[in-house]
Amino acid sequence: MNSSSTSARRFWREALSIWRLGMARLLPRWWQILLIVGVGAALVLLGSAWDNQLLQRIRQSDHEPLTLTAKSLSFWGDVIWAVMLAAVLFIVGWKFGCPRWRQIAWAILISVLASTIILNCFRLTLGRPRPTNPVADGFYGPHLRDHKYHSFPSGHATSAFAPAVAVAAAAPLIGAPCLLFAGCVSWSRLQLNQHHPLDVATGAALGSLIGLCFGSAVQGARFRMRRKKSRL
Repeated sequence: MNSSSTSARRFWREALSIWRLGMARLLPRWWQILLIVGVGAALVLLGSAWDNQLLQRIRQSDHEPLTLTAKSLSFWGDVIWAVMLAAVLFIVGWKFGCPRWRQIAWAILISVLASTIILNCFRLTLGRPRPTNPVADGFYGPHLRDHKYHSFPSGHATSAFAPAVAVAAAAPLIGAPCLLFAGCVSWSRLQLNQHHPLDVATGAALGSLIGLCFGSAVQGARFRMRRKKSRL
């Protein structure tokens, strides 16, 4: 009983450490988050016609095997894969007494949580219609419950790239296929006509920034983001 309690406290301390160190990197970069979303939104306003044309060039709506593949990628790429990978890494770290693998698992989960919260602050308030929405493109303001206006930024791209980059920063050999998978998930949203290219690009950039902050918090991370004093 004492051993289980000690292990639980150790795991909890590891999670708090990743959260604290990751947030110490993320919070001072609030302006970079605003910059990524602001530039993406400006490009939407200036080039929505180009964005829609590019989407039509990328999509192959009459290719059923590609569409089925995209549906599968969208299903597994929506947080599920990240939770599964985190569970595997945590179990490996627990069974073999390797705290670094457990830290990577925590970085995956926390980056997904942080990216989801930050993403929805923008997606639910900007109100860009999805490609399937028949209204004119643009920003329509807050639509908290109407899924048809949750196009920008892409939630799948953000929540796929955040854990992928977190893993890549801490363990590049594992992170490389994770980044490839995140790219495929982002493509799937275009193939399924759920997002525009700028939605996906903005989400990928946003998720990458968040993932790098928490991946840098892992002990012995290969790619580290410097800690800065908060400007808040």
